[in-house]
Amino acid sequence: MTKTNWVGFYAFLRREFLRFFKVPHTTIFPVLVTVGFYMIVFGVALGAKIKEVAGVPYLLFIVPGLYIQMVIQGAYSNTSGSLYVSRICGSIHEILMSPVSHSQIIFAFILAAMAIKIGLLQLKMSKQGMARV
Repeated sequence: MTKTNWVGFYAFLRREFLRFFKVPHTTIFPVLVTVGFYMIVFGVALGAKIKEVAGVPYLLFIVPGLYIQMVIQGAYSNTSGSLYVSRICGSIHEILMSPVSHSQIIFAFILAAMAIKIGLLQLKMSKQGMARV
């Protein structure tokens, strides 16, 4: 059983959190475009045929699922993309040689991506006047 290195964990969490905002063209925009396409395809195309689901308008019925999909997709794509770029640039060796366990490194990457996506989701929902998460 390994001892948790909280300083190293926080360093990786902070590093990944800051990296997210340095490259918005690869971290924020693709996920928003994907959700926008899903909204068009499922919201407009199917929404014309399906009016209500359990007494709720179809578009309002699918919005929470699309937001959660955005969080999950963003957490996965940002984490895997960050590790892939680290591998190509050669900085993966520095990450793997750090005194932090592999599970802590992965957890820090995933936690940073999920925190960012949930924060963006919260911001978007508050601007739209929807209920808080």
